[in-house]
Amino acid sequence: MAFNRNKKTKKTGKGCLFLLIGSIIGVLLLLLFIVLTGQLTANIVNGTLGGVEGYAMLTIQEGCIMVASLFLFAILVIHYLPDPEDYQKKNAFTPEMPQKKKKILGAKPSTWMLTGALLLCVVFTAFVSATTYRTISQEGITSTVCYFFKTETYEWDQVSSYKVDCDEDKGLSVTLTMKGGKKFELLQSPVSTPASFDAKYDCKEAFVAELINFLEEEYQIMPNISHRERARAFYEKNEKLWPYVKDIMDIPDLEVEEGQETTAGTDTGVTEAVTETVSDAVTSPAETATEAATS
Repeated sequence: MAFNRNKKTKKTGKGCLFLLIGSIIGVLLLLLFIVLTGQLTANIVNGTLGGVEGYAMLTIQEGCIMVASLFLFAILVIHYLPDPEDYQKKNAFTPEMPQKKKKILGAKPSTWMLTGALLLCVVFTAFVSATTYRTISQEGITSTVCYFFKTETYEWDQVSSYKVDCDEDKGLSVTLTMKGGKKFELLQSPVSTPASFDAKYDCKEAFVAELINFLEEEYQIMPNISHRERARAFYEKNEKLWPYVKDIMDIPDLEVEEGQETTAGTDTGVTEAVTETVSDAVTSPAETATEAATS
């Protein structure tokens, strides 16, 4: 009996096309996760704040997106792995598959059960993401974890100090320290704003500027401010945010000396101003003698 060496064996398992289509589906599901979670969060924040002017900081949403993407990637991997039957067909001349590898690959029913469990994990991650936030309003700060489990409320008279800074990457930062030692940052996280907030404030920086003025006037709490020049370079060209940043960081306007021009062609204006200053300050001996005789 002779074997036909040129006969091609039928390929089993999944290929690159499966990975490509699975990756596209995974990306679409992740985008759907982000959109639906954002909408759910907005509805919850609107219901929580009601007509109170304030906004919600979404403190763990970015982390939840990463976790959901890992769950979706795990679903793709377990469906890409061949089941024991396909593996044995592909390796027909090898000994029987070890028991350990059988457990890793699993059978088709267990694969779909694991897929369902991972999808439930994605749904639970969406719930945690939408119900974990921190509201900042005129009444104070409320920190909520998973909606039901833990809620902490702080009023503005509990603020002991606060620090204003400007990071090189994230920009303006305002960190409040409460009397119990708890710290809250007010600007450097994604936010959700209800309609009542949008009707009065252009941005969260406007609210924080008003809050800082309130803390200074009502409770005489003065800020610890750092990196004003960095904030100037970061925000000065932003017409919307710059007025509020100036107010928050107490940045003075640049002083322009009298007699100097600030528009284009400054070199000529500066030269003329210096010439006039020197001519006024230095007088000739003849003029000095004339003034002395007159007096």
